[in-house]
Amino acid sequence: MATWYDAVGNVIETREDVERFIVYPYVGAGTWTTMAPIPIARVGYGAVEVGGIFYYIAGRSLEGYTTLNEAYNPARDKWTIKAPLPDDARAETDAVSDGSYVYLIGGSPVWWVGNDLWRYDPATDTWTSLAPMPTARVTQYMATYHNGRIYVMGGRWDFMPGWGAISTLEIYDIATNTWSAGASMPDARSDAVAIEYGGKIYVSGGFNAWGSITDTTFIYDIASNTWTTVAPMPERRAYPVGGKCADGIHVIGGLGSAWSFTTTNYAYHPATDTWTTSTPIPSATGAVQGVSYSGKIYVVGGFGPEWSLTTTNYAFQCADRPVQKYVIGPLTVKEKTNIQWKVMFEVTNPFSYTMTNVVITDRFGAEIEIDQKFPYRITQGKASYTLEGTTEQVHLTWNIGNLQPRETAKLTILVSTDINPAGKQEYTKPGIYAVNSGATLKFIDPEQNMQLSAVTAPIYVTVFPATDP
Repeated sequence: MATWYDAVGNVIETREDVERFIVYPYVGAGTWTTMAPIPIARVGYGAVEVGGIFYYIAGRSLEGYTTLNEAYNPARDKWTIKAPLPDDARAETDAVSDGSYVYLIGGSPVWWVGNDLWRYDPATDTWTSLAPMPTARVTQYMATYHNGRIYVMGGRWDFMPGWGAISTLEIYDIATNTWSAGASMPDARSDAVAIEYGGKIYVSGGFNAWGSITDTTFIYDIASNTWTTVAPMPERRAYPVGGKCADGIHVIGGLGSAWSFTTTNYAYHPATDTWTTSTPIPSATGAVQGVSYSGKIYVVGGFGPEWSLTTTNYAFQCADRPVQKYVIGPLTVKEKTNIQWKVMFEVTNPFSYTMTNVVITDRFGAEIEIDQKFPYRITQGKASYTLEGTTEQVHLTWNIGNLQPRETAKLTILVSTDINPAGKQEYTKPGIYAVNSGATLKFIDPEQNMQLSAVTAPIYVTVFPATDP
């Protein structure tokens, strides 16, 4: 009997003769870095990444509502000014991207609520007005993009924060410049955070129609046009900052039940419908749009302590786990028994850039030999092994090459207990043995032009005396 675990160590299920190991090769994981501050402190802007550049548009500064468009280059950690929004100054808006353009949706110009849709072209630094939304609303961080469409859900019809939440979902088709209706949310929400992840949209926190801060998370299934309610957040939040990592979404900061902004960082894991606590942001924040890029979540400006406006720029390194390793076969065996295992390595690129020169190496215990055929199954690259030392220990090398964003490579090999030099079947004594030493992943991060590495945990087998019942 063995147990399958998810990426955060929770039990998924228990099955005969199968054990799954999810390893934790953190690459600077779970840490915050201070970057160059935004030139003008703002809240309620729309922010999104196009071509490796982040665009921070509109929002409210210390001098009032703005049409600002400031661009941030994370590779150079520098800010520049771009063409401003050619319309009413506004805040509490939202920005999304299709990979080529920035789309700024609705928001709150001074003393009213808008339904306009603007497209910004970074290549020409120009703006174009598009078909307006059917429903005017404050969109603040409740819009996402997926596969040629923009999804705008909830929001509020009142420019006063905390009032007038709605449940309406409207969908914009970029190719036809038209809007259509989708299934309404299970309950009205405004000033929440919506994040697209894996073909679904996650909406967490926000105000309900009565102005109460909530802890709910709704999931919209794009394919079926249906909503479900999943595990609530650990605490209630409005105006939170959203982002995503390889293993789920993050809800950062936001306004708590005590009506003060917070530093919390909660991670939701869709595979298990669970929330965990991640590294808090260095200072309180909220009412800004997070940007997820290259395995990091960027949180810029926002409301700080005592509702003050800040210029801070923090980058959170995701606690991504790009390597998974499985072993199929019994991990509790009797001594002097011939056992064969199927060992599977799986590597997924969780970043927005291409991982280059990806190599996996591993060393197996002296009691282990490679069985034919080798490799048993491989999807990419070339696998080889050598026998080292007097015990002929197996040293495995898997040269994968390059991995595109979200691409997965898999290798399966067959291993079994060896016959030792005395002619006896290995595992001659009871005990706990390492099947392998733990795989090492190495690859080149082209953005930093440096090699990164991570190490998995070993796989262990427990050997009992042959006379045990």
